[in-house]
Amino acid sequence: METVALPTELHPFGAGEGNRTLVTSLEGWGFTTKLHPQDLRVISISCDISNVNIKKLTMILYHNPNCSKSRNCLLLLNEVGIKFEVRNYLRTPLTKKEIKLIITKLKDSCISELVRNVKLNFDPIHNKDSLIDFLFENPNQLQRPIFFNEKNFYICRPPEKILLVEGVGFEPT
Repeated sequence: METVALPTELHPFGAGEGNRTLVTSLEGWGFTTKLHPQDLRVISISCDISNVNIKKLTMILYHNPNCSKSRNCLLLLNEVGIKFEVRNYLRTPLTKKEIKLIITKLKDSCISELVRNVKLNFDPIHNKDSLIDFLFENPNQLQRPIFFNEKNFYICRPPEKILLVEGVGFEPT
């Protein structure tokens, strides 16, 4: 049995902000580890994020500071006073796995809205692999802002749509 320390954001059960969690079995988690042979300290860990319980992740605004709609959404979120992270996806590009996760956790009816001002030569709803490749190669064509509320992704156009997202302004009864 292996024991490794995982950053909280990779641990499916979470451990509190800034803490590390000990995991004693990695079976079925999709992790690959390289352990130092003498003291078993972790040298590297790779993880398939589809195995992570996304409910324990943080709220995230996928933000483009050059976009007025994205800036307005950021202002609204700050006014509401919730805790969230800002991800400038042009400065820190999304991986293909992250794009796939966005598509997976976005309603099918919104997938066609995920691309900005470009006529695609494929149907994004039925050819998601092509959409992932396109957005990976053309990150500036990703519609913005996009908000992750710890459960799903939302395209917040107009920016006021953020106030209808569960956990931000809307709470289900």
